[in-house]
Amino acid sequence: MNFKNYTIEFEKAAFSVYKDTVQLFSVPVVSAVDRYEDIRMRPTGSAILESGVVRDDEEHTERLHHTVREENGTVIAEYQSSSKLWAEKRYRITANEAGFAYEVTVKGSGTVHQIRYFSSGAEKNYEFAGYLLPHAGQFKESECLRNVFENSQLSFDYYAPCPFVYPFYTEGMDGWFGIGLFAQKGAHNFDRFIYERGFSFTLPLDDRLTITVEKTLPGIWGGYGIDAMAVLRAYADWYHTNGIAVRHEDYARMPTWWREPIFCGWGEQQKMGREQGRYAADYATQENYERMLAHLKDDGIEPGIVIIDAKWQKHFGALEVDRGKWPDLRGFTDRMHAEGKHVLLWIKSWDAEGLPRNECIDLLCNPIAADPTNPRFIERTRKNIHTLLSNEPGCFDCDGFKIDFINCTPKGELLRPFDGNCYGVELIRAWLELVCTAAKDAKRDALINASCAHPYVADVCDQIRLHDYQGALRSSVEVMTFRKRIAEAIYGNISIDTDSGGTGSHRDFLRYMEAQPSIGVPDLYYVTSSFRTPMDEGDYAALRTAWARYRKENGL
Repeated sequence: MNFKNYTIEFEKAAFSVYKDTVQLFSVPVVSAVDRYEDIRMRPTGSAILESGVVRDDEEHTERLHHTVREENGTVIAEYQSSSKLWAEKRYRITANEAGFAYEVTVKGSGTVHQIRYFSSGAEKNYEFAGYLLPHAGQFKESECLRNVFENSQLSFDYYAPCPFVYPFYTEGMDGWFGIGLFAQKGAHNFDRFIYERGFSFTLPLDDRLTITVEKTLPGIWGGYGIDAMAVLRAYADWYHTNGIAVRHEDYARMPTWWREPIFCGWGEQQKMGREQGRYAADYATQENYERMLAHLKDDGIEPGIVIIDAKWQKHFGALEVDRGKWPDLRGFTDRMHAEGKHVLLWIKSWDAEGLPRNECIDLLCNPIAADPTNPRFIERTRKNIHTLLSNEPGCFDCDGFKIDFINCTPKGELLRPFDGNCYGVELIRAWLELVCTAAKDAKRDALINASCAHPYVADVCDQIRLHDYQGALRSSVEVMTFRKRIAEAIYGNISIDTDSGGTGSHRDFLRYMEAQPSIGVPDLYYVTSSFRTPMDEGDYAALRTAWARYRKENGL
């Protein structure tokens, strides 16, 4: 079947994708769905991948048969077979202009350990030379190019979840072709997607999925883009078009203040902590923040958003104000609002400090993390978020949250949240959805700032934070620009919090501050020094100029 940007062909036991006359790849239709079993109960003669894991390598390919049909511009190929582990296996490939979707359904019973896609043992052919790893780490875009022989893993980096797609390129040809992972709503119970040399793709499921009758498993998407970022856009568009993800309703008409320059006090707190030999979180006090903002005002720097960072709360998990540090948080927010500023509160995801154990995720009978699927924790969090954001008497009238540490999501096959099926991406979505819906119920224009880059959570975050930068590096502009390109490819016209890169050298700090307006929303972490270099009038002048340019270009 010929489409505008690719051609797909189906054979007896394989399918191939072409660009013009070049075969980009040809892979077996068959995938292995390995099971975890008590070794003593394994089928006779089954190969063991590792202790307790039985390989699904004995597909009855001689029984494989298929049909191909076309419906309204979409071609549908269906294959059916069985294996020694599964009574029936059905493969379905749908292809149209937006790309192809490959799924496998297994019938039988057992616990799935992993899926090894296109792994019948038959030869795979590919013409790809390499791929881009869309990884929000400490790397420039050029440093994330891999040759096709290099193994990689997409997991939770600074973006959690990240886009689970590998854009591949072919030497001497225009355009890229992506291979990505997808799942239906409620089925994103995974935390990584592995590529291995030889054009092999594996989805570990950590023995968490038990099938009793039959189940359609997470599948593979393939699609074209003129470049790597276009592949990411196509992947996100496919998620939305197929109703798996919901587009954010406010990107095009977001409140003006969501784009205002930001001041976050964490960098200055760190400076005070170094000077006094104490934990930086000790300095998240009302007195210190009022002093920081007065200092900035004296230097002609007026942020539109103020982020109160760690640790304004008594306990990380409970979201209750530490009155010793913030004796009059409502008075502070009232004064900020009178000055045209908005106040966000920093949240540490997953931390169980201050929570009873029956509101936590369990690991071997130990509470290790806050559980966003637990009704008690949900009720507590919704109540406390209302108190923090509502303008009712006795509430604090803050304006949203900076959600941090999402990438520290608890992992492992032994985790036991209240909803035992919720894991990985689904656990992140549950957490973001809890905070987002509670915040919007309390204040319609509340801002949810988070670090993620997957379409599945598009509707539960408003502003993407580019996250931390390693100060030992000297490429802040390039590293953060790459992260911005990933986020915008997935989310489009979303507000980008540039965070505060370049803190390891004064030159890199200034270079990033001056570049921030062209990357996203400027964000300043420092008042008196950039890391260990005292700030002077030249620095403040550069910041005033950058922020004035940003406000003019954005009509603020």
